[in-house]
Amino acid sequence: MKNPYRYSILLLTTLLLLAGLADAQPLISLYTSLDKSPVGPSDQILYNRVTTIYVVVENAEMMIGGASFRLGESYGFLRVGESFPEGVAIGNLFSGVELGLTTPVPQFGTPAVIASFLIFTERLAISNYWVEPHPDESSILVSDSLGNLHASDGNTLELRSYIQPEIGIFFDGAGTQLEGSFNGGEGETVTAYLMLRDLEHPINSSYLSLNLPPGIDLVSVALPDGANLNGDLAGGAILSFSPPLAGAPGAASLMATLTLSTGTETSDGMMLSVGGYPEYGLLPFVIVAPVGAYPTTVLTSTMSVPVPNEDLSWGSMKALFR
Repeated sequence: MKNPYRYSILLLTTLLLLAGLADAQPLISLYTSLDKSPVGPSDQILYNRVTTIYVVVENAEMMIGGASFRLGESYGFLRVGESFPEGVAIGNLFSGVELGLTTPVPQFGTPAVIASFLIFTERLAISNYWVEPHPDESSILVSDSLGNLHASDGNTLELRSYIQPEIGIFFDGAGTQLEGSFNGGEGETVTAYLMLRDLEHPINSSYLSLNLPPGIDLVSVALPDGANLNGDLAGGAILSFSPPLAGAPGAASLMATLTLSTGTETSDGMMLSVGGYPEYGLLPFVIVAPVGAYPTTVLTSTMSVPVPNEDLSWGSMKALFR
């Protein structure tokens, strides 16, 4: 026997669902990427880059025919352009725009892009962008494909520009060689270079330490002009630079020249890297005053000591030729 309440329950569920969709309030959001869901009201973008910011409609569950709003900004990065889908755009994003789309855009689950703008991160800073009503309106408005206007919400996006140079121990002064093979033995040393690579903005200091394998010891440290070392690199130190240490994309900047002992044991593929300052975590970071601290990408170096140098007596040397 069929349940007499089954179809009534299905009908009630459907009506409640439709009522929920009808009450849903559209949201105009700002995205830095359409390939991922936003992780929160803030995002990081690399310094000295052009980045696209997308203006999207969410939570509408309808065909989008247009919109009316304005974008605000505080301490904004340099804006270098804006664009809209095919249709009519009266005004611009940051003074107030009224959009009418030639072809309505579906917004069912997936955010619908209704505009975008480009920014150039010409400085290290934090900037906020938000959506607000058009100057001629009291609300942010989204239009459906039939021309019906829907009051909408708008969100705020905090953008932080950052640098992330590479840091490593190199075996050449140009900062290209991360592998080396050296003689071992009592008194044998090798010169290595502590360097930052792809340093796109001058830094004031760096908090770091050295991770050296057993048998490899730090014998001495030579600093470039204007550098100062506070602490012990083997255990944790602050390297400061006056004037600030500068660099460029693709180039390496010298932080210190290291003299390392190679040890007396044969070894292959020993790993060397730069670690963090003990009080502040595992990753080394650089300071740009007064803006903030930025973690670095750590490069791992390897060195081998294939043949140890032994101190031979004259008698032992003669025995080699018998």
